[in-house]
Amino acid sequence: MGKYVKENWKILLLIITMVIVSGPVFSVVISSFSKYLNHDLGDWLSFYGAITGIVISLVIIHLQLALDKEKEKKLNRPVLFLENDYQVIKSNSLVYYHDKYWFSLIQRNNKTKKLTAQSLRNSYAEKGKRDKTLSLEIVNNQRIFNLHIQFGDKGSIAVIPQLSENQKIYVISKEHQNAIAAYLLNNDSSAFDHVPEVIKIYFTTLSGEKIYQKYQVDAKGYCQLTKEKYDVIYPHLPMGYYICDYFIKS
Repeated sequence: MGKYVKENWKILLLIITMVIVSGPVFSVVISSFSKYLNHDLGDWLSFYGAITGIVISLVIIHLQLALDKEKEKKLNRPVLFLENDYQVIKSNSLVYYHDKYWFSLIQRNNKTKKLTAQSLRNSYAEKGKRDKTLSLEIVNNQRIFNLHIQFGDKGSIAVIPQLSENQKIYVISKEHQNAIAAYLLNNDSSAFDHVPEVIKIYFTTLSGEKIYQKYQVDAKGYCQLTKEKYDVIYPHLPMGYYICDYFIKS
């Protein structure tokens, strides 16, 4: 009983309020129009009482449906954990990247013959591989769809169609691919100082709710949730966005 009251206190409060308020209001209305009515006032009271009961019932049903829908949304909201620090890339995990963009980097440096289509994957195949890249993990039993990740206010955007429950992935931004290419070509590690100050994500839950989250990234790469909005509209994707390809870390 206590659990029911706790979960439905809003609707119970509304019922009590409407019952208490409807009596005086109904009495005032009838008194105001009593001189225009015949002496058979009991029939009028019964009629208006029935109408009032129907209206109250419809309001309660509508509110109950709205509350049930809100409960469903809350149950389907995932709990996410983001990191953008120097971390071990776990074996058998999915690493998302932009294959066409990596191919364009190869084409720009085709004279050196140092970069190949497999260079990026090979660098991540090392045992105990560490990298300063974004990891995203769902820590509860929910899944998300149409995940958009923006690196910085004006940085590149990754689009991932689906992320399963209890799954952890790594996402290599275009900026990070540039840094990896510079390191493989010239052993230049200075480009790895590109960690964005903010990370913005949009995703859709199993109940169809669209959510926006903004994370602040500190100097060590830790991500703190600073803003969250529900029932949002996805922003228009600018030129240069990409749907991520992926490989499995061996």
